[in-house]
Amino acid sequence: MPYFCKKTILLSICVICFQHTLLVAQIISGKVMSQADKSPLPFANVFLNNTQIGTTTSEKGEFVLTNISEGAYDLVVSYIGYEVASQMITVSKNNVPIEIALIPKSTELAEIVVEEDKNWQSNYAFFVENFIGKTPLASQCKIINPDILYLKYDYDSLILKARTDEFLIIENKTLGYKIKYLLVSFRDEGRTRYQTTLGYALFEELEGSDKRKQKWQKERDKAYKGSFSHFCRALLDNACEKEGFLVRKLQRVPNPDRLPDDSIKIAFQSLRNQGVSLNSDTLAYWSAESKKPRLVEILNPNLIAMDTLLSQQQDYTLFRFKDYLYIVYNQEKEDDLYLQQQARFGREPRKKSFQSSVISLIDTAVYFDSKGYILNPLALLTEGYWAWQEKIAEMLPIDYVPEETKIK
Repeated sequence: MPYFCKKTILLSICVICFQHTLLVAQIISGKVMSQADKSPLPFANVFLNNTQIGTTTSEKGEFVLTNISEGAYDLVVSYIGYEVASQMITVSKNNVPIEIALIPKSTELAEIVVEEDKNWQSNYAFFVENFIGKTPLASQCKIINPDILYLKYDYDSLILKARTDEFLIIENKTLGYKIKYLLVSFRDEGRTRYQTTLGYALFEELEGSDKRKQKWQKERDKAYKGSFSHFCRALLDNACEKEGFLVRKLQRVPNPDRLPDDSIKIAFQSLRNQGVSLNSDTLAYWSAESKKPRLVEILNPNLIAMDTLLSQQQDYTLFRFKDYLYIVYNQEKEDDLYLQQQARFGREPRKKSFQSSVISLIDTAVYFDSKGYILNPLALLTEGYWAWQEKIAEMLPIDYVPEETKIK
């Protein structure tokens, strides 16, 4: 079984909200103002994160969002020169107007001079591969306004950071969406290969013929199947195995056949002090020892009863587990591009197998609200296929419903 090194923290790209029943559409309204002097902020962007529901405020700073199903949402407000505001709201039959006060950005931040970066193009290419993705859908997913992107690469720490003050406009011609994405933070750590993305998305349907819309629907259904969103819905419906997700417990323990790092380090230092030849058997032995994996994986062959990992706490559903979960989606095999990337990372060539991912907890548990919204998306770390797949090019609105589910 492969050891997954690529690690991605699931943030806003994979925030999940599920509507299990048809609910009456609701309206929310409010006003956006400056915290400094309480003056209204006209033409501010107001939207529900990862949905198609958004608007701009009037000249009086007022807004109205319509056609909203009851449930929990992440309400996002942005305005040039102010910090982005985000707050969880619960939409019900008894909604009250919301007042949102935006904090002006500090003068120091506003006056930062961005120096010309000779490596901007190469850094941008790397960003696109890891933000948009490397899946087949990525080739038809383009950033329209890359010039608003702030990129900074630290050559000492090997860390690439990116952010925007305005919406990135992303056009996905395969799924039929225009995505307005406010990138709060993108961070790639070259040494640890940890990657995090935090941002807010507003979806808009692209215009197209009925035939093209039918094609988009098929592609969206294909992107949904086997995705993290699909898994979470199956988890809450206690239907993981039925939906094709086979989940087993995975442990990573110190390799008993490898000597401790301290012993290897002392041995190398001693050999250097002795001036041992590069061709010596002793050096070859310690070199081989240092290349052994520090951890070995132990996979439990038995499937986990997923309902045992869920519990109720007041209005929340908690999803918690120990060690790691090894998840195989047995309805679809890996993409060729994924195997090519694995080969570039030094993996041995192999035949296609079913898509497999690993998840672990950074927090004590994942919290779902009554409608299935993940309240703490920073709690999960993904590796393997989902870390490769779950990028902007594969992204769907949180309330997306596959066609076969609509028919049922």
